[in-house]
Amino acid sequence: MRRGWIFVLALAGVAVPATAQRLGGGAGGVDVSPARVMAALVVCVAAAFALAVLLRARNGHHAPVWRRLRGGRGASPRIRVIETRRAGVHADVCIVECDGDQYLLLCGPSVQTVLRAPERRHVA
Repeated sequence: MRRGWIFVLALAGVAVPATAQRLGGGAGGVDVSPARVMAALVVCVAAAFALAVLLRARNGHHAPVWRRLRGGRGASPRIRVIETRRAGVHADVCIVECDGDQYLLLCGPSVQTVLRAPERRHVA
């Protein structure tokens, strides 16, 4: 009956004094073996490592292990950002490679400008 009133008062926004409890809710201490703690640590570290490899592979940085799991090297990307430098508060200068040609780009918040492109040779 008392717990019901505490719940009603808590819903109404009335401050209810907390009662001290022991960890686990029992009268005695909690018995957790060190082997169980170490096993949980190993599982968490393995899960973090697997997630890091997966995220790295998804972003295009294929780790050697991931290549073997995929069964090959895969196709090389056609577009690659070689270098990026900050030109100002709202602008970057980038060197981008596309199909073997390098372009110098000025990238702003609302406009991108090609500063230098490879010369095209006309065959007569």
